[in-house]
Amino acid sequence: MWLLNWSWWHILLAGAVIYGTTAWFTSGYFHPDEHFQILEFANWKLGRTPTTDMAWEFGDRIRPTIQPLLAALEMQVLNTVGLTDPFFQVLLLRVWSGILSLLVYFALSRTLDLEEKWQKVLFWSCLLLWFAPMLSVRFSSENWSAICWLSAALMLLQTPQKRGEWALIGALLGLSFCLRYQMAFALLGVGAWLIWVKKPARTHWYWLIFGGLFSLTLGTLSDFYFYGEWVCAPYNYFTRNIIEEKAAEYGVAPWWYYFPSGVVKLVPPISLFILTGMVWGMYKKPHHLFTWAFIPFFLGHSVVAHKELRFLFPMMFVVLFFAVVGWRDLVLQWSKHRVVRYLAGISIGMNTLLWIYFCTQPMQSFMPYFSYLYHRANNGPILLYAATESPYKRVDVASYVYCHPNIQVKIVNDLDSLAALVQPGNLYLYRRLKMDQSIPKVKLVPVYQYLPMWVQYLNFNHWQERSHIWSIYEMYPE
Repeated sequence: MWLLNWSWWHILLAGAVIYGTTAWFTSGYFHPDEHFQILEFANWKLGRTPTTDMAWEFGDRIRPTIQPLLAALEMQVLNTVGLTDPFFQVLLLRVWSGILSLLVYFALSRTLDLEEKWQKVLFWSCLLLWFAPMLSVRFSSENWSAICWLSAALMLLQTPQKRGEWALIGALLGLSFCLRYQMAFALLGVGAWLIWVKKPARTHWYWLIFGGLFSLTLGTLSDFYFYGEWVCAPYNYFTRNIIEEKAAEYGVAPWWYYFPSGVVKLVPPISLFILTGMVWGMYKKPHHLFTWAFIPFFLGHSVVAHKELRFLFPMMFVVLFFAVVGWRDLVLQWSKHRVVRYLAGISIGMNTLLWIYFCTQPMQSFMPYFSYLYHRANNGPILLYAATESPYKRVDVASYVYCHPNIQVKIVNDLDSLAALVQPGNLYLYRRLKMDQSIPKVKLVPVYQYLPMWVQYLNFNHWQERSHIWSIYEMYPE
């Protein structure tokens, strides 16, 4: 409770520290689309990723291009001033994402119809729930579409009067669609809320539509500039993934998938508190804009065959808002129950551990190794040997953003033949923490491990043989 006595500006400062720390440590991506559909697209536009190694979505012209162009612009500007390190460039993208998310959450928390104490509870939940900072600093379509639509919601909840305000609302809603086409489900709910609840004047509708058309035009021009031809990417996306069922090739799930998935992946009993409060809060506010936006968004994603929990991430703040509203009513009734207090204590403890971990660890374990190799390659060419396949090949697609031009990767399947190829200083990448075999006539000197060297002596139950912690060795002929 002492956190609620902090002033708003002190809480905002704490949020800046938390989000800045999370942006610094959480390199990599939550989902491959965040990298291969945005950063690799930007890298291709800068002439660094070959067309032949692009993901299939590029050839089918189904992805929006505003974010890749923003990333390409940032990379080009930084390259011009000599800041060519891709890890720093992508870090800045996460920092900007975190700043925008933080400001939108801050403004909404202070605007929504809640007592100040519960407004602070809502904002603190955006900072201290284990998954919130990690998702809020992502340069992903889920996060940036959420930033745009929540900004529009913020203006709508403040009863706009000027024509320019309505045009900006329309532009933000249209931009959220151009960043992530699935936001169409939420926009249908926003439109229905405007018709039956808000009921703006006719002239306001004109300016709202004008703003939306402006963003759609901007998205079309962006696609033309990026792909080099006129395309209707939203139509291509719908045709390829829905009509031709390409998305279903990545797995299908029943309509009720999001219920058990939400409980499990948000980690019980934390998830039980969130989802119970959300359902009750939505019941208590049937006419709220967020209710009208969330329901069609959720139902639309439940109908589509291919489902992933990340598809619902644009509604993270909405879920937290309803959870706070629900527990504002339920806390007086249930807080004295011993079981509830026991589960709350467990939730706080689990959340603290998860929050520390997900705010301070790379999103993928291979990112520190990419960083080591890239910065070592600044000093000269590197010949890297690896078994099976290149470490820069992820989800069957080659990655070039973090691969230095001085790095050459060679695949070896027969370690016995490696001795004849080794030159002093060549590197060997082993996909476990410790080599469990020797290479004939080759001396291996460990040069990089993400974990301290002494960890290899703590091989309880042979966990290292099952891990995906890599080791990099320097090789010398014996």
